[in-house]
Amino acid sequence: MCILMMIHLRDIPRYVDLGESGVTLGRWPGGEVFIPYRDIKEVYERGDMDYADAAICFKTASRTFCIIKYPFPETSELYRQLLLRTRRSPL
Repeated sequence: MCILMMIHLRDIPRYVDLGESGVTLGRWPGGEVFIPYRDIKEVYERGDMDYADAAICFKTASRTFCIIKYPFPETSELYRQLLLRTRRSPL
C-alpha cells in the first residue's frame, strides 16, 4: 500500500495551467506534462476516496490525469474551463 501511495502522490501536479491549446501539469519529480485539448476524451469529477481527496479528472486515449482538489482553491472554475475548452457542456 505504501508503494501505491508514493506512486499516487507523484502524480499530484504542483501547478495546472490552462493554455490556448492545452493543459500543462507541473509534476514534481518529472517536470511538465502537456496535454492538448483535442486529446482529452472525457472530463469528470471524482468524489473522496480512501486514499485521496476529491479530484477533477480527464482522460486521454491512453491515460487518466487527476487534479486533487485540496491544493487548488478554484477547482470549480478549473472544471468549468476544462469543460468549455474541450467543448463539453455540463448541462
